[in-house]
Amino acid sequence: MRPTGWRPTTSDRERLLAFEGYGPDRSDVIFVGLEEYCDADPEKQRDGVWVRCTSPAYASKRVDKDEALASLVGLVKTDVPVWDMMATIMSGLTGRSHEEERSALGSRPPRTDFSSWLTELRALPRPGTNAFKGTYIDEWFAEEFRSAKEYDASSSASVSRINAALAADPLPQYAFFYGLPACRWAKEHLSGVRWKGSAGEIEVGQNGTGTKVGLTGFYNGQHAPTSFRIHHVPALLGLLKDCD
Repeated sequence: MRPTGWRPTTSDRERLLAFEGYGPDRSDVIFVGLEEYCDADPEKQRDGVWVRCTSPAYASKRVDKDEALASLVGLVKTDVPVWDMMATIMSGLTGRSHEEERSALGSRPPRTDFSSWLTELRALPRPGTNAFKGTYIDEWFAEEFRSAKEYDASSSASVSRINAALAADPLPQYAFFYGLPACRWAKEHLSGVRWKGSAGEIEVGQNGTGTKVGLTGFYNGQHAPTSFRIHHVPALLGLLKDCD
């Protein structure tokens, strides 16, 4: 895979840390998680970073999800339950089939007239929420992050990026934050959101420009008992409708 002795250059590291996820520059729906996950195998982690630095599929800040995944075959999971949940939510919003929405997720250019941007609060893939020592982040990003604590704090850099996206023209119609860390981040950092309703682990609101915001547990059964599952989607959509 990667050449022996390869390491990301300073410009490579800057580009990786500026990565904004999958989808178009302007989207109708934004999905925000904490961070992408990567394989626990240290060699696969590093091979994945090499691909992200050298493949044309990762040449921009935002890229097409399917093209990016094709470049990472064998290094990452290509069938992610989180994306199935996103497709279910999109299908509930548009009335199109789950399969069509699943195929269109994070596409660039958008494959439908109701587009999605999939992004994370932290730019680098990580093999576990607390993983640091022995990972490529520890080895290759020592100049940027001297400890796990410093890396964990990197989500603060997303404040201006996410708020700018919510103020972009045309305005996104929906923004979904999933997982407890992302929801806490949203409650602390989103500008001008009025929280209007809740049901269990679901909370919804609307900002001053009309974008509806949904906060939920982690998608598709992980991190119980706060996980957000398929049968919770109607409650989420109903609460969002009540925001009108």
